[in-house]
Amino acid sequence: MRTAKNIHAVASGATEMDAAIHEIATNIQEASNGVDNVSRNMQRIVEETTRAGAAVDSIAAESERLVE
Repeated sequence: MRTAKNIHAVASGATEMDAAIHEIATNIQEASNGVDNVSRNMQRIVEETTRAGAAVDSIAAESERLVE
């Protein structure tokens, strides 16, 4: 009887560990998705900053042309 209880306790512990591991894997996936989102946002910021820089350069060139 004691052996059966021990086996049941081990099986129960293994089930809890499996659930915990699954939860950790889910959290890691969510964190990975968050990192991907941040990366995409940073890329968008770089692209928008580049466009803004080009616009400033264009305005400066036009201003110089008008001053001449």
